[in-house]
Amino acid sequence: MVSVGHWTKVWVFASLSALLFWVVVTMGGSFVHFFNFIFGQPDLYTGNPAMFLASHTGLIARFFGVILALAAGFMLWSVKSYSRKKLERMVEAALFLEGTYYILLLPSGLWWIGLGVNFLGIDYIVRAALVGIFLLVLSFKVRDYTQGVNLLKWIGIAIVAYISALWSNVVLGWFDMIAVIGSGFLFHGANSWGFLISLITMSLAVVFA
Repeated sequence: MVSVGHWTKVWVFASLSALLFWVVVTMGGSFVHFFNFIFGQPDLYTGNPAMFLASHTGLIARFFGVILALAAGFMLWSVKSYSRKKLERMVEAALFLEGTYYILLLPSGLWWIGLGVNFLGIDYIVRAALVGIFLLVLSFKVRDYTQGVNLLKWIGIAIVAYISALWSNVVLGWFDMIAVIGSGFLFHGANSWGFLISLITMSLAVVFA
């Protein structure tokens, strides 16, 4: 069904494993907030239960999405005889769960924008709109591709949206720091190089995508 080189497989699994590690670490902090919320303890999110629950649910969805993606890759490249239908359902579910994670960033974006227009809020909304919507659409296209759907076209669109969202996360993150503490910090140490490298490389990544 899919033939790829050895190193491509290695990098795919390495990337997914790194993402899984990040999700697990992030979920640890999220569960601390969750238990504070449940037991009525003082917490950063005490006044924003909807935003927190959306974020927490999104992380859980992403955790299972990455697990399914790893399982699908293992099945595709390691199991000689596998159910093609089962593989398709696993890929569909992994894409749907990852898209759900991004969609559930929207409440955070709206909350930050509610405090006044800022780059952090814009970043959340951009990622929810770009990645969330197109990954959900792609997950449904996986189910329909046997009916003549041009799946490669939708994969390409989703990739461009994903890279654009990474640009938003990195570059708007820098702009948010500038807006909060001023541009003076850019002229200290490696900050200026970090800003320029992030801006140039992420912008080129979008162009190449």
